[in-house]
Amino acid sequence: MDKNKFSIKKALSFSWEKAQEHVKFFLVMFLFNVAIVVPIYILDAFLSKQESILAATVNLLVSLAYNLFYFVFSIALIKVFLEISRGTRPSFNSFLATLKPLFTDWKLLLNYILTSCLYGLIVFGGFLLFIVPGVIWGIKYSQWSYLVIDKGLKPVEAMKESGRITQGSKAKMFLLDMSYVGVVIIGFLPSIFTLGFGFYLIGSMMMMSNIYVYLKLVEPWPVLSEPLNSAVQS
Repeated sequence: MDKNKFSIKKALSFSWEKAQEHVKFFLVMFLFNVAIVVPIYILDAFLSKQESILAATVNLLVSLAYNLFYFVFSIALIKVFLEISRGTRPSFNSFLATLKPLFTDWKLLLNYILTSCLYGLIVFGGFLLFIVPGVIWGIKYSQWSYLVIDKGLKPVEAMKESGRITQGSKAKMFLLDMSYVGVVIIGFLPSIFTLGFGFYLIGSMMMMSNIYVYLKLVEPWPVLSEPLNSAVQS
């Protein structure tokens, strides 16, 4: 099978199967997100109403700390989702074991942040050129995060490799992105009744579909990400 070919139907069914298989894990991750985000928003709302320099300084420091944590959390989540896609059964403990070392892995964190900024600048520049180039470049370089985390590539290397592996597949990737609109519409009411968990599950399914596509595009490559079981054991 050509590594640049994938099935939209299989990508969506793959994510649905994984969501059903690991629904308890996703629920725990949702509650973990709520436990972190809600207090931050409450504190931000409180500090924003204060007019002292101290409150503004504390609010700035909290925002910086949260953004740093967000990047670390995103890396850990992608690592976990990659392992789920490769057949590993996740747990909250394995997620924490993956998360903890990232606070000291400044090389990976810096690469991730720099590549994220580079990707944002490229897409923004494309949208300034009458929108269409922004859409094309957004898809072309969309695999950057997986390549940085999974393969250890640097910013420019990740962009070049993403451009290479998505060659010939961008139209199908665009259609996959459009299919997510239908997924969100179908899951809208259930998401409200589940107090937001449905939206988190839908977002997780989208990421799983995207990772399915990534694995189809990039494999076979040597895998550099550490398996979750090894992380727990260490």
